[in-house]
Amino acid sequence: MKRIAPGLAMMMSLVLATGEVVVGWSAPTAAVLTAEDSLDPRMAVDSNGRCHVVWRERTGGTTFRIWYSNNVLGSFSSPIEISQAISAQSGSPVIAADGTDLHAAWICDPTGDNFDIWYRKKTADGWGTILNASNTSIKSLRPAIAARNGIGPVVAWDEAVYADDNYDTYFADWNGSGFNAAINISNTSGGAAYGSVNVNIAVAPNGDVTAVWADRISGDYHVNARRRVGGTWQSRLELSTLQTGPATPGIAVSGDSRVHVVYEAEGTIWYQMWDGSAWTAPAGLPGGLNSGIRPKIAIDSEGFAHVVADAYEDNRDIFYCTNVGGSWSGWLNISNTAGTHSLNADIGYAAGLITVTWQEPSDGAGGTGVYNTWFTTQPRPLPGPAGQIAGTVRDTLGHLVPGAAVWAAGYYYVAISAADGTYSIPSVPIGVYSVTASKPWHANQTLNGINVTADSTATADFTLIPTPPDPVVSFTVTAGNTSNTLSWVNPATGNFAGTMIRFSTTAYPATPGDGNLLVDRPAIPGTADAYPHTELTNGVTYYYTAFAHSDTYVYSSGTTAAGRPSGPADFDHDGDVDQTDFGHFQGCLSGAFVPQPDANCADCLFDVDDDVDVDDFNMFMDCFSGSGVAADPYCVVP
Repeated sequence: MKRIAPGLAMMMSLVLATGEVVVGWSAPTAAVLTAEDSLDPRMAVDSNGRCHVVWRERTGGTTFRIWYSNNVLGSFSSPIEISQAISAQSGSPVIAADGTDLHAAWICDPTGDNFDIWYRKKTADGWGTILNASNTSIKSLRPAIAARNGIGPVVAWDEAVYADDNYDTYFADWNGSGFNAAINISNTSGGAAYGSVNVNIAVAPNGDVTAVWADRISGDYHVNARRRVGGTWQSRLELSTLQTGPATPGIAVSGDSRVHVVYEAEGTIWYQMWDGSAWTAPAGLPGGLNSGIRPKIAIDSEGFAHVVADAYEDNRDIFYCTNVGGSWSGWLNISNTAGTHSLNADIGYAAGLITVTWQEPSDGAGGTGVYNTWFTTQPRPLPGPAGQIAGTVRDTLGHLVPGAAVWAAGYYYVAISAADGTYSIPSVPIGVYSVTASKPWHANQTLNGINVTADSTATADFTLIPTPPDPVVSFTVTAGNTSNTLSWVNPATGNFAGTMIRFSTTAYPATPGDGNLLVDRPAIPGTADAYPHTELTNGVTYYYTAFAHSDTYVYSSGTTAAGRPSGPADFDHDGDVDQTDFGHFQGCLSGAFVPQPDANCADCLFDVDDDVDVDDFNMFMDCFSGSGVAADPYCVVP
């Protein structure tokens, strides 16, 4: 049975310096390969362990916009643009998850006179309206964002209060319909050696907010922090006197509302924690990194820390360190791509899975010169006993459904149903789950109350409702002599497989089983097609209905057209040539050598000249049958 979990392909085990064996990292894989540079990726993981990535994408020349992708269905989706669709530059994207909702922010200067922080939210209904989060008259740069457990986001950024190198840290929070007015939370005294830059922010489960940044007061940058507790901002603190570069510290919170911070200073990656009453002293992570910079941190469900940074080996690579074994491990190269630079790592944890993203100019076979977003994952199983969830996916027509993604809410694993429709989600911690199955062109189905007990299998069988392709368009009938020629354009929807046409001489077929089958033609989505219906009876109206369908014969609504074939001289298309038809012919008589220019008389030009004369009359009379008598369809041979 085929199964896919995010980043579980090509697993390899590894042994940490502590001697503890852990489940291995997946092979580094490109999340999205684009034709131009994808830079500065930032990521968030939702409550199901799915990864959501934003980055600035070069969209031609020097213009960058913000793009987004996710692996909700097991593999990363095609990227979409979420920033302003204008020529102005966008950059510095950040993203935060709140359950399965997302909050994204970035910088943009739509008017050409001032950069602001812009915000957009994604729910199950899609991406919402773009809003101005900073809304100041001064340049706002380098945002950070965090979610507040269903209340809304908080945003912090660098505000150029006095000049490009003289920043303060600003903050704004969501008030239900927009952002409150920004406040200055660093308030660093002005002067030549001044600057609060590269803020990062986190919200603890108890609602407390912590902001950390690099602050330059006396010429060197030191890491500072300020906390909002119970809605009140506390005094800011200098976390250490270590000289740090002006880089964004990494920050994460654990389930007990402790705050964990990492940063680079004086050639070492340092770790500090707010333990509930005070900040711990700086603790240097193990050495061995060559120019390790830009550390980021995630905390798992047991409170253990997982840290990534980029550093030099043969090139810049992404290195990982953890205190899962009770003390800090050595650094492990988890990108390990020869001949390319791996930069700007980010890390997240949820639902039993650690995910790391970074940028790298590679296609997996070598350097490309174009940066794209890469990722790797490591399962971090939830503690305690576990069972599994298994079942079969069918559709409402009874077909087995392969390729459906199935997952349990709150657990990272995505199973993909096999050719026989079966799937299995292993090692699910005991509990009661909502399990969802999803496949393109089918309505999602969620089964609630799936109870997983220790060392047992909980069954969850799905019946998905398939969605039909769109109907055909531009369906027309051109009537001929004993024939109708049908033409149409097939729908462009991806689940289209063919068009079935049915006909009747009494009424339009209402369903795919009505009337008589004319043709069922497989085709490519969006293509034009035609089909002749021959050996018909002139004067009889034929009613057609075209039904587009999927490969499992789920039919669209019908599109209708009609045509009534007719022979020569049957001007009123009733199947006979009688006195009524003669009246039309008589009105078109022009006489020998007198051209007949009236387009309505073109059907009377039976011979090869341009007049309607006695020769045409004789040919008309060869077709004359009398009222109610079927005319000979082959009565005229020019």
